[in-house]
Amino acid sequence: MALRTRDPVTGVPDMEDGVLNSYDPSASCHDAVVFSRLSRRRHIDLQRFTSCLCHS
Repeated sequence: MALRTRDPVTGVPDMEDGVLNSYDPSASCHDAVVFSRLSRRRHIDLQRFTSCLCHS
């Protein structure tokens, strides 16, 4: 039985029917860009939230 792992960004299983999906570097790069944008957005939101708390 094959171990099914999930992509940490999309949550989609990396394997289907026990066969690894083909590696697509462009998809991997796209995932990295999306993840980077989400991380930056969270960082900005956190900065805004903490600055509001400091002024209270």
